[in-house]
Amino acid sequence: MRAGLLKKTGMTVAALIIFAAVVSNLFRSLTPLAEHYKQQVETYLTQFIGQPVTIQSLKTGWYWFLPVLKFEQLTIQNKQSIIELGQLYVGINLFNSLRYRTIKPGLLYLKKAHLSLRKKANVWSMDGLKIDPDSSLTALLLALSQQGRLMVRDFSVDLYLEQQKKIPIRNINASMLNQRGHYKVKASAYLAQQKRTRLRALADFYFDSDQNKITQGRLYLSTQKVFLPQWNILFSPEIGIGNGEGSLKLWLDIKQNHFSAAQAELSLKSLSWNYKKYHSFIPDFYANMHWTPDRQGWIFSADKIRLQLEKTVWPENQISIRHHTAEQSYRIFSKVVLLKSLGTQLAFLQGKDIKALLAMRPDGLLESFHATIEQGQLKSILTRFDNISWQSRDRIPAVSHLSGALQWSPQAGRLALDSKNTYIQIPHYPLQIFTLINSVLEWKKAGDGFNILIKQIALIQPDVTLKIQGALEQVSRDSLGTIQLHLDFFAKNVEQWLLYLPKQHMKKQLVDWLQQNIRKISAASGNIKIQGKAADFPFDNQTGAFSIVSHLTGGRLTITPQWQPIKDIEGFIRVNNRDFEMDIVQGDAQGMPIRQMNLNIKDIGKGKETLLLHSIIHSNANKMLHFILASPIQEKLRLLKMMSIKGLLALDLNLEIPLYPENDTNLIQGSLLLNDNLIKLNYPKYVVTIDDINGSLNFNESGIYSGSLKGTSFQRPLDIQIQTNALSNTLYDIKGSLLIAELKDQLKWPALSLLEGIVPFHAVLKTTSVPGKSSLTIDSALEGLAINVPHPLGKKGNEKALFHIEANTRPEAAYQIEAQYNNKLRGLFVFTQDNRKEISFQSGQIYLGNHAPETKLTKGLGIAGVLDEYHYEEWEPILGLNSDQNASSTSSPVTSFDFSWNKLSLFQQSLDKLSVKGILLPSGEWSLLVKQKKIVADLIYNVGRHTINGFIHYLHLDKIKLNGNNTIRPQLQPKEIPDLNLRIDDLKVDDVLIGNVTIKSHSKDSQWTTDYCLIETPAYKIQLDGQWTAKNDIHQTRMQIKMHIDNLAKSLQQWHINPVVDANRGELFFNGGWNDALYNFSLAKINGALSLQLYDGRITHLNKETEEKLGLGKLLSILSLQTIPRRLKLDFSDLSKDGYSFDVFKGNFSLAKGIMSTKDSYIDGPVAYASMTGDLDILRQFYNLNLNISPHITASLPVVATLAGGPIAGVAAWVASKIINQGMQKITAYSYTISGPWSDPVIHQFNMIKTMIRK
Repeated sequence: MRAGLLKKTGMTVAALIIFAAVVSNLFRSLTPLAEHYKQQVETYLTQFIGQPVTIQSLKTGWYWFLPVLKFEQLTIQNKQSIIELGQLYVGINLFNSLRYRTIKPGLLYLKKAHLSLRKKANVWSMDGLKIDPDSSLTALLLALSQQGRLMVRDFSVDLYLEQQKKIPIRNINASMLNQRGHYKVKASAYLAQQKRTRLRALADFYFDSDQNKITQGRLYLSTQKVFLPQWNILFSPEIGIGNGEGSLKLWLDIKQNHFSAAQAELSLKSLSWNYKKYHSFIPDFYANMHWTPDRQGWIFSADKIRLQLEKTVWPENQISIRHHTAEQSYRIFSKVVLLKSLGTQLAFLQGKDIKALLAMRPDGLLESFHATIEQGQLKSILTRFDNISWQSRDRIPAVSHLSGALQWSPQAGRLALDSKNTYIQIPHYPLQIFTLINSVLEWKKAGDGFNILIKQIALIQPDVTLKIQGALEQVSRDSLGTIQLHLDFFAKNVEQWLLYLPKQHMKKQLVDWLQQNIRKISAASGNIKIQGKAADFPFDNQTGAFSIVSHLTGGRLTITPQWQPIKDIEGFIRVNNRDFEMDIVQGDAQGMPIRQMNLNIKDIGKGKETLLLHSIIHSNANKMLHFILASPIQEKLRLLKMMSIKGLLALDLNLEIPLYPENDTNLIQGSLLLNDNLIKLNYPKYVVTIDDINGSLNFNESGIYSGSLKGTSFQRPLDIQIQTNALSNTLYDIKGSLLIAELKDQLKWPALSLLEGIVPFHAVLKTTSVPGKSSLTIDSALEGLAINVPHPLGKKGNEKALFHIEANTRPEAAYQIEAQYNNKLRGLFVFTQDNRKEISFQSGQIYLGNHAPETKLTKGLGIAGVLDEYHYEEWEPILGLNSDQNASSTSSPVTSFDFSWNKLSLFQQSLDKLSVKGILLPSGEWSLLVKQKKIVADLIYNVGRHTINGFIHYLHLDKIKLNGNNTIRPQLQPKEIPDLNLRIDDLKVDDVLIGNVTIKSHSKDSQWTTDYCLIETPAYKIQLDGQWTAKNDIHQTRMQIKMHIDNLAKSLQQWHINPVVDANRGELFFNGGWNDALYNFSLAKINGALSLQLYDGRITHLNKETEEKLGLGKLLSILSLQTIPRRLKLDFSDLSKDGYSFDVFKGNFSLAKGIMSTKDSYIDGPVAYASMTGDLDILRQFYNLNLNISPHITASLPVVATLAGGPIAGVAAWVASKIINQGMQKITAYSYTISGPWSDPVIHQFNMIKTMIRK
C-alpha cells in the first residue's frame, strides 16, 4: 500500500511539473507577441507619464513561479535630463489571477537606475520627470501597494538639498512582501561620502489601500559609525561639526498613518562642533530615548543617559519633556543638571539675562529639577541643589558650597537652605566661610510687591553666630518696604566685621575711625532690632525704631593714632537710631587701669559726627605719664618726656574729636593732680630728683596753660610757677639752688669733682604761640661755688662770677644760645629745626679769653683763643676726667679752630709761640697746620678712618728721659693711635740728628703695628718693625731693628760721640721688646737679642788713661812684632800711636733686666784674636767680663821684613815664618777679667796660658 501511495504522489508531482513546463513554454511563446506590442506600450507610458518613454526590448519570462514582462533599458526623457532604468520586471500572480479571475500584480522588479531628487522651497522634484508631487506620491503608493512583491536592486539617488547641498545614496537594495495587505520591508544602502555611511531599514505594517493609509506598523532604522562632519550640509553655515562619530537605532510605531511612538538609541563619540565663535566638545554621549503622543500633546523621555561634556563626566541621567499643545506649555524634568558643564555649552545664547547669568559662571548640581514654560515664559521651578556656586557680579556676592531646595513661581515661592562650609565673597570684602547656613524663607505676591516671611535664618561660623527672624512687607525692586527684624548675635574677633559698615551712608573719616581705631573686640553678644519703613531708616522722625544692645570683652581701642591704645576692654555698646554710646567699665592703657570712661557719637550720618570722651583715671604715675606722652600733645609737653614719677596720679580727661573732613582739630581739656610724688628728670647721663612735689598741671591741646608745683631737689627747696597770659605766652618761673655735694652723688659726673659749694639760680622759660618768640634765661652769680681748675677759669667759693645763658627761638625755625662766664669764656650757638621737628646744630663760635666771639657765623662750630700759658701737666688730670666720654664720641660739630699759646708745656717739651690751626675740608678730613720754631707740619687727619697723613718739614725735640716715667697719660690704648703715613725730613733729639724718617703704621682694637719705618742718613740706615698689643690691661711691645752702617766714624760724630772706632761697614740687629706699653720704655724692661758685626775697622784715639787700664791695641801690635818677652811687662811706650786694626768684630748679646750678656763675642785682626764673655750692666754701668787675647806670632813678620829689607828680604821672611810656624806648636795667650763701674774699671791679668794653635 505504501508503494502505491508513493507511486500516486510521484505521478501527481510529475503532472504538476509537466503542467508548469507547458505553461512556461506557453508564456515564453508569447514573447514575439509582446515584442509586437512594445510600441503600443511605449505610447501608453508616454501618455501616462507625459514624457517620452522608450523601451529597448520587451520580453516575457518567468521569475521563479511568476510570469513576468521584462523591460530592458526603459528611458524617460525631458529636455533637461533622462531617467534610465536598466531592468523592469512586471509579474502576474497567476494563481490569484485564476482564483479571482482578474489580473493580480505579483511582482515589480526594478534594477539599476540613478535618480536625482531636489528640494526647493520645501518641495521635492526629480530630474527627468515632470509630475505633481502630491498626486504622483499618491499614485505611486497605490501602485506599489498592489504589488505582491517589490524588489529594488542597484539603485542610486542623489539628494540635492537647498544651496546645492548633495547627499549621495548608493547601492540601494530593497524588498517588500505583500501578504494581503500585510507588508514586510527590508532595505539597505550606503552614503557615498568620504567615509561611507551604511543604512539599514526594516518595516512591518498593514496598509489599507482603500483609505490609502497605514493602519498599523513598525519601522526600524539603523546606522553605525557615522562620520559626523560629513553631515555639515544639513546645518546652517554658522554651525560646523569638526569631528565625531555616531550611531543610531530608531524604532517607530505607526497607527492610522501617524507615528504613535518612537524609541531610539543614540551614541556619539568625540563630537566637536562650533556655533559661530563658540566651540564645544562632547567626548561621549549615549541615550535611550522615547517619544509618545498623548491627547494634550506629546511626551519625550530619555534614560540611561551617559554624557561627557569637555572634561566633565555627568552622572547617569534621566530627562523628560511633556508638551501641552493647546496651552503651549512645556514641563521639563531632569534628574541631574551640572551647571558649570551646561553653562559652557550655552555660551552662544544671546539673551541678555542668559548672558548675565552665564557671566557669573554658575556651578554645582541640580537634582530632580522641574520647570514649567508657558508661551515662552518661565512659570515655575522646583529643584534641590547641592554645592551650588557662582561668581560675583555687580552687587551680587560670590557663593560656593550652597545646598538646599527651591520652589519658585511668579506669585509665590519658598527657599530652604541647609548648607555646610559655605563660602561667601562680597566684592571688595574678605572671604567668609560659614560652617552652617540653615534658613527658611517664604514669599507671596501682595499687591505691587511681595511679602517675605523669614521663618528662620541661622548663620554659623567659628567667629560668629547669627539668628534672624522677621518679615519684610511690600518688597519691590525699588524698595525693601516695611522691615520687622530681630537679630541675635554672638561674635568673636568682631573687628573684622567693621569692614561691612555702610560706607555709602557715612563720612569717610567716621568709617576710617571705626575700622582703624577699633583694633580688636575679642567677643561680643547682643541683639539688633529694626522696625519701620526701610525708606525712613534710621527713623529720624520717630517713624520706626533701630537699636543695638551689646556686651563686649577683649576690646582694643585707639582714640586717635596719636593716643596709646586701650586694651582688654570690657564694656557695653548702645545704638539708638543715629546715636552711638560706649561705656568702658574695665580696660588697660599700657598698664594703666581704666574703670570709668564714656564715649559717644551723636547724629551719625548727618555729616558732623564728633567723638566725645570723658574719663577719670587713678593710676601709677609712670603709667599715667606714659599715657599722656603718647597723646597728640606730646610735643607740647616735651618736658614730661624727661620725667619719671613715682606715686599715684589722678587725671580728669575730656576729648572732642571731629570725625568729618571739614574739621580736623582735636580739643583736649585735662587736669593732672600730684600729691607727695617723686619726680626724676632723666637726662642721657644723669638723673635729677625732685621730692615731695605737690600741685596741679592744667593742660589743653596747646599744652600746659597753668600750674603750681612745690618740692625739694638736691635737698634744696624748688618753686615752679606756670601761668599763661592773655597773649598766649606761658611763663615757667623756676627758683632754687643746687648743693654740689648732692649733685655729685646724684650725677656721678667726673667733672663735678672740680666744683664745691652751692649754686643758686633763677630760670625763666617763656613759650608763645607766635613762632620764633620763645626764650629761656638762666642767671647765677655763682657765689658760694668754688671752681677748682687752673688759671684762668678757676675761682674761689666766696668770689662772684657772673654766669648767664640766654636761649631764643627765631622765626626761621632756629634757636640761638648765648653763654658767658665771667668774661673769660664766651659762646654763641645757632640750631635749626627741620620739618620733622628735629633740632640740629648749625653754627657757633667759642672763644677763650676776654674777647667777644664773632657775630658773623659760618656753618659749623669754630673754636679760637689766645692763652698766655698752658701747662699740659696741670690740665692733664682735668682733661682725663672725660676721656671715656671723648673716646666714645663719633662726631663733632667743630669745623675750624685756631689756637695760640705764648707758652705750652706738653710731653716733656716746652713750646713757645705755638700756633695750631685746623679746617674741616669738604671731604670730611681735617687740614692741620702747626707752626713753631721747633716744628713745622702740614697734616691731614681723617676722623672717620682715624688716619694722619702729611709732611713734617722739621721736628726738633728736647731730650727725652727713657726712665719709664714719662708724662703720657697711662690710659692710651693702641686703637687711639691714628694710622700714620708721615714723612719727617729733619728729626733731631737734643740737637742729635736722627735723620729723615718715613713711617707707616696702622691700629686695630688692641694692636698697633708698623707697616714700614725707615730712618736714613748718609752714614747709616735703620729699618724698624714694631708691634704693640694690649689685651685685658696686659701690654706687650715687640721691636725688630736692622741697622746698616756705611761709615761708623761719621755716625758717631753725627751722634756727638768721639769716633774712637771706625769701620768700613757694619750691621746691627735687634729682636726683642718689653712687657709694657709702647710709651713706657725703659732699659730695665727691655729684653731680647742683639747682634753687632763690624768689618775692616780700626780702634783709634785711645787716651792715656784708657791705655793704662786696657791697652789691648798696643798689646796686639807688640805681639805682631814677636816681642812677646819684653811685652809681658806691659811696657807699650815704644809703640806708634796709630791704634789697632781689626778684620772683623762680631758680638752676640742677650738683654734682660738691664743686663747685656755675651758668650761668643770676639774681635780678630792681623795681630791677635780676642774673645769676650760675661755681662754688661747697662743700668748701673758695671763690667763683669772675661777677656782672652791670643796673639798671631808670625802674622807681622813678612810685613816688617819687606819694609826693612825689600822684596827679597820679604820672601826670606815668609819662608822663615813657615819654618817657624811648623816648628812652634804652642803659643802664649793672655786672660783678663774686667769688673767694676764703667768710669773706673778694675782690670786683672791672669798667668799666660799655653794652648794649641787652631787654624
